[in-house]
Amino acid sequence: MAKQNATGEQVAMRKPKRTRRVRKETSGGQPRLPLPIRGRLLAMPKADAEPPCFDEIRHPKKRAYLVALSASPSLNDAASAAGIDRTTGWLWRRDERDSAFQAALARARTLGLEAAVSEAWRRAIEGVEEPVYQGGRLVGTIMRKSDTMLIFMLKGEFPEKYRERYEHAGVNGGPIELVARASAEVDTKLAYLSARMDQLMARLPKTLPELPSQS
Repeated sequence: MAKQNATGEQVAMRKPKRTRRVRKETSGGQPRLPLPIRGRLLAMPKADAEPPCFDEIRHPKKRAYLVALSASPSLNDAASAAGIDRTTGWLWRRDERDSAFQAALARARTLGLEAAVSEAWRRAIEGVEEPVYQGGRLVGTIMRKSDTMLIFMLKGEFPEKYRERYEHAGVNGGPIELVARASAEVDTKLAYLSARMDQLMARLPKTLPELPSQS
């Protein structure tokens, strides 16, 4: 596209640059920070809680092992956090002579399981924050919930209501008599085979022909 200037010369016109509007979601009036890795899930901020110290355990690595187990039920992660081998953790858990450690271990595993359940509920109900990209650029985030996680949590918490039910019963609602049925089937087959054997034996000649002697 061109236009004439004051001297009558044709001058090419430049097309105006198009600018893309990027929508930035805000939280509390403050813009969200850009995500460092595309597609990575962002965890919701957790309330600060004092982790158990297990001061009754004097062994520093055992204490670190228990602290890690109280935050997560993963035995491998606990061994890595304590700087020990998985076999060492297994031996510690099997050592019934250390009653203090066994009591602290039961407490740590209960806390770790509760932490995992809380995280599962959070992912199912509140969701995890995922980045949203348009045209290769970050435009905001979205909270994505997990319906599958919610289903499993409901089945675990309320099995009498949400789990699948498979009812099996025998005659007139009684127990299934597998042994008696199997025994009857075996007796029937044996009787059939015995009758067939009698029929085959009846077809055989009474006396067998003499074989020619070889001289």
